[in-house]
Formats: sequence, C-alpha cells, structure tokens
Amino acid sequence: KNKIDLEVASLLDRVVWNSTARMNLVDLSRSLFILPANYEDVRPHQLALGFALLRWVSSTSLAESISEKILSSMSQFSERCIPLIHMGLIPDFLIRFGIRVQLYDHLNILKAKSVEEELANKMKIIQTLKTMPIAIETDAANEQ
Repeated sequence: KNKIDLEVASLLDRVVWNSTARMNLVDLSRSLFILPANYEDVRPHQLALGFALLRWVSSTSLAESISEKILSSMSQFSERCIPLIHMGLIPDFLIRFGIRVQLYDHLNILKAKSVEEELANKMKIIQTLKTMPIAIETDAANEQ
C-alpha cells in the first residue's frame, strides 16, 4: 500500500509541479471542475463552493482585522477631506458615503467583546449627551 501511495504521490507531483507538463493549479482545478473556464460554464456546486469559501475566509480574525484597518483608513481619509467639502469640491454622494464610513467606523470602535460591555459603553455615551448643552457654540452660530 505504501508503494502505491508513493507512486500516486510521485505521479501527482509530476503532473502538477513538473515544468514539462505545463499544468498549473488553475488548469488542474479546471480539469477537476472546481474553476470554470468561462462565465457560461459556472455550475451550482461552484457557486456553493465559492460562497462557503468566502464565508469561511470572512469569519477569520485575520479578515476582521484587515477590514477594521481598511475601514479606519477610509474614515481617516474622509476626515482629511473636510476642508475640501467646505470649499464645495466634493459632490453630495461622496459626502454621504464618507458620513456612512465614519459612522460605521465609530460603531466598530464602540464594539466590545461582550454584550454587557457594549451596552455599558453606549449608556456612558448617552449619559454624556444628556448632560451636554443642546447648543455648544451659540456665539459662532449667532455671528453667522
């Protein structure tokens, strides 16, 4: 049995990795019907496999940390664009997108490890907002 396993492994090694065979991983996956050759050849099992792979990759902690870093950098970029907004150089749809990114980033910052911690953090913010005055800079608003 070990001799057969070695022969199969040797054969697979020659087919997949040998430069004279000219078969790469994409060709191998297409021959096993994992990857379609074009969009018309997509089968339901390929969609299910792709969806399952996407769900698995997106649930990993690495993907979560990468998405948090991307979101944070997008939020910082939209924060830097505020002077351009005041000059009227940014269209409204990009302003709304920037607002959504910053709100999502703020919710991501408030996210805690447990539901109780998250609720306590949000209640602290609510208490702070209740004690603040309604209008902060009334003199500047009156000057306008």
